[in-house]
Amino acid sequence: ALTFDFNDDSRHHRLPYYALHADLRPLVSKCQSLQSILSQKNEFCAFVHSNPFGPERNRLLTQLSRYKPVVSGGRFRNNLGRQVNDKIEFMRSFKFAFAFENESYPGYTTEKLTDALLANTIPIYWGNEQIAEEFNPKAFLCRHDFVSNAELIDRIIEIDGSDELYCDYIAQPAFRDDHLPDGIEDQSV
Repeated sequence: ALTFDFNDDSRHHRLPYYALHADLRPLVSKCQSLQSILSQKNEFCAFVHSNPFGPERNRLLTQLSRYKPVVSGGRFRNNLGRQVNDKIEFMRSFKFAFAFENESYPGYTTEKLTDALLANTIPIYWGNEQIAEEFNPKAFLCRHDFVSNAELIDRIIEIDGSDELYCDYIAQPAFRDDHLPDGIEDQSV
C-alpha cells in the first residue's frame, strides 16, 4: 500500500502529500544568511487558505489579528484584494505563516508546512500530531504544543519582538537530523 499513514507493515510505503508538491532539497542544509532572510521580513503574518471549514484555524486567525493584521491571500477571508498565485513567493516577506491542515489525522501532512518553510518564514502549524517524527519541532510553532491559543499568541508576540528569537527558528533545519525522511528523496525532485 502507498499512503500517508504511519504503518510498519513491510508491504506499506509512506508517501506524505507534501513530498509530491515541491522540491524539498532547499530545506536540507540551508545556507542563506540569517541577516539576508531577516531583511526580507517586512510583513507580520500570511494566511493563504481557501477552505472555510477549519474552526481551529479560523479561531486563531481572528485572535491573532487582534495583535497585528494578518494578510489573507486565499479565497477565505481575503483582505489582499486578489488571490495569491505563487504562495511561496508571497510568504517570503512575512515573518510568520499559517500552516494549518484542514483536519488533524496522524501522518496527514500537506504542503502547507513545507511551503512556509521554503519561504523562510516561521510556520504556525496545526494538524498531524505526529509531525515531530519527520520535521524539526524547533523550526516551527505547533499549536498542539500549547495549552491554548492565548499561550501560542504570547509566544508569537515574543518572537515577533526579538530578531534573535526569530533567527533561532529560521536557523533550524526543517527536518529531523537535517535530511529528507526515508522514502521521499526520489519523489521531491
